[in-house]
Amino acid sequence: MKKILLIGFVLIVAFACKEEQRYSWEIDDEDIREYLSETGIDAIKHDAGFYYIIERKGTGEFPRLSDNVEVKTLGYTLDSLEIQSDNDPVRMIPLSNSITGWQYGIPLFDIGSKGKLFLPRSFGYGSEVIIFEVEVLQIW
Repeated sequence: MKKILLIGFVLIVAFACKEEQRYSWEIDDEDIREYLSETGIDAIKHDAGFYYIIERKGTGEFPRLSDNVEVKTLGYTLDSLEIQSDNDPVRMIPLSNSITGWQYGIPLFDIGSKGKLFLPRSFGYGSEVIIFEVEVLQIW
């Protein structure tokens, strides 16, 4: 009987967590769409669930998940609160070891391109929707 109760409890908790995750995705998507509408940005929704816009096309190769990429970034929340604390916006990042939004989003930008990623909480740092201005400078 204790095993049945334990299994039932685990199933209830798992279902509740899945519902919470679905709920936050819906809220984040709605918040991003509202922001895009209010600011007049015509972004593309990626199949993975985030939005992006390429403002300037580059002329180079596209990074792969296994690459290290030199990018110029600026991150902020929907309320324009900047989330990067250092003064140097240029970063060398190993894509495979970065946040999920960069793993999916940065490979959409070839060298020299510039644009924005609009990331739901689960694609960023988990606390709120984040917008990243991105410019791909080099691939290593």
